[in-house]
Amino acid sequence: MKKLSFLLALAACEAHQQPTNTTVTVEPPAAAAPAPTFPTTPREPLEIAPDLADRLAKFAVIPIGIDDSKLDARAKSMLKKLVQAAQLLQVVFLRQGDAKNLVLRQQLAADPRYKDALMFFDFMGGPWDRTEPDQRAVIGTRKKPPGGDFYPEELGKDQIEKWLAQHPPDKDAFQSYFTVIRLAHPAGLRAIPFSEAYREQLEPAARLLKEAAALADDNAHDV
Repeated sequence: MKKLSFLLALAACEAHQQPTNTTVTVEPPAAAAPAPTFPTTPREPLEIAPDLADRLAKFAVIPIGIDDSKLDARAKSMLKKLVQAAQLLQVVFLRQGDAKNLVLRQQLAADPRYKDALMFFDFMGGPWDRTEPDQRAVIGTRKKPPGGDFYPEELGKDQIEKWLAQHPPDKDAFQSYFTVIRLAHPAGLRAIPFSEAYREQLEPAARLLKEAAALADDNAHDV
């Protein structure tokens, strides 16, 4: 299992950038649900921090490749599934940072003018500089939601605490590491498990990981 864990870590790196010295082909995973429809109306140009180039210069891009000549067809298939699972989990990570992240990343990827901004976005997992204490916006002007996608943006900490004071049975679910809080109608709040909130990504990712595990043979592959 240690080697499978190594491959999983490697797959996460492969998901970000495919090096030129490997012939492992990675295709986008099949959609678990109809792809979301994003606005097609013209958007205003994004405001990009003037020091973006200086910020990018602080990082070094290091391609991490593998010698796939040591891998048979079974191992390559396993690696491909791990990469696809990593890509889906990266989508979950972006959603958890801010519900608007996916739309913003699509806008960056669709316009060559934003090539550097897209690289910065992928480094940071969003438009904010996570290396700064205040995590100010570098792409656009939207402030980082204090609760990310875990809490309704329009609610403050005091409102959440007031709800819990009035609904003690909700405390464990609301304070769980594996739930998000959503507004429930007609009025109220509801804790939703990750498995439900991010089902679109988690279900196919789990299936891919199980399929990869079925292909793994710790004694046969020495990468």
